Amino acid sequence: MTKKERVIRAIRQEETDCIPSCFSMHFPAECANGENAIRAHLDFLEQTDVDILKIMNENLVSSGYDLNSREDYERFPAISAEDPFMQTQLNLVKRILEKTPDDCFTIGTLHSVGTSAMYHPFKRMGYGYDQSRSVFDAWMKENPAKMLDAVKRITDGLCGLAAKYIEAGLDGVFVASLGAERRFGLTKEQFDEWVAPYDQMIMKAVKDAGGYCFLHVCNRDVNLDYYRDYDENLYDVVNWGTFEVPCSMKEGREIFHGRTVMGGLANRVGVLASGSEEALCTTIESVVNSFGRKGLILGADCTVATEQDLSRIRLAVNTARRL
Repeated sequence: MTKKERVIRAIRQEETDCIPSCFSMHFPAECANGENAIRAHLDFLEQTDVDILKIMNENLVSSGYDLNSREDYERFPAISAEDPFMQTQLNLVKRILEKTPDDCFTIGTLHSVGTSAMYHPFKRMGYGYDQSRSVFDAWMKENPAKMLDAVKRITDGLCGLAAKYIEAGLDGVFVASLGAERRFGLTKEQFDEWVAPYDQMIMKAVKDAGGYCFLHVCNRDVNLDYYRDYDENLYDVVNWGTFEVPCSMKEGREIFHGRTVMGGLANRVGVLASGSEEALCTTIESVVNSFGRKGLILGADCTVATEQDLSRIRLAVNTARRL
């Protein structure tokens, strides 16, 4: 069974010859694009032998100008596939795919509205995520209609990227969602107006293009139940911070309507990061025995540390292959 066949059967919750795996990391800044990025992805694949190669995306949405007022945000320009950051990312994907074995399942990273609309455009001012959210949320409460017009323009661009990903030859798209963190105090009604419709527009674009959609719920202290109403037909695999939220794999599987789950290990702490080899292998065996073999892809809560020893990921992948 090839890697691609194994992953597709896991997505369909059919029997597989072993448990497939997917891990990823943000590579060093000098490996964000160009030949260094291509080499970093291919080296990662060779050294870890993951079943799913996740192509990273450090080409972020930007307004092209500082956002010093709500009015600045409200005139956010439309995004198209011709924008330089989109072209750079698509070129990177195509060049990596040219050198990736055909039997490997591939997905592209797409930062949904919680990052691309609520965080990345503010990075040019030096804002962190929480500061960006504080500003964005305040502006939303002042004039939600005009703010959401701008969010819709950003979303339309991201839908275009999702379709272009599949057109380029990727098997799926990893849609990373933010926005439901409890510390920001968004009500379910606000989340359903500000985040959920736009996430699902992007997810639909993936499915309409013929790709598999991996929904990743990112960050700590997330109210995972806010995602319960997402259309289950718009995603095939779900991944969240089982240790960060926290929410167990079985609890999350119920929230996400029984979809295939990717996870099982913490990404920056615990046995993958620093435990003994025996503890890592034992933990993976326990995850599989507890969750069951069907509808499972071994992975982590989120990206592993850039300095992660790749031999430990290889050990995790090989351990899953024996199960």
